[in-house]
Amino acid sequence: MVGQMLARALASAVRSIAIASVTLISLAGSASAIERYDLERMTCSQITEALSRDGRAVLQRSSKNVQQMKIFDVYVGSPMACPAPLLPQKKAVLAKDASCDVFQCVPLIRSWSRVPRGPMPKSF
Repeated sequence: MVGQMLARALASAVRSIAIASVTLISLAGSASAIERYDLERMTCSQITEALSRDGRAVLQRSSKNVQQMKIFDVYVGSPMACPAPLLPQKKAVLAKDASCDVFQCVPLIRSWSRVPRGPMPKSF
């Protein structure tokens, strides 16, 4: 059972890294460096300020499931910063002081996962 939980956590981490890599490559239109910040050392206002200043940044945190493993994703300071075909998706990240809303650029297919499932409303 513990082995299965660890395997799921590892698979989830690998999936996050793969998605972050694709997003990072998509956002790296030029050869400019992208800033990296540690969420555990920053307040929500510092994160918001850094994203506004830098335009985009890698935000990283420690994994809750695997010791000494860092989880990271690329986030942007504005929904307008997402290049086509990526779409902005609001995400909550855990800062040092509170939960913080930021934007992440995601592929169109991934954003569809937010579409409600179920029967079509009768008004259609």
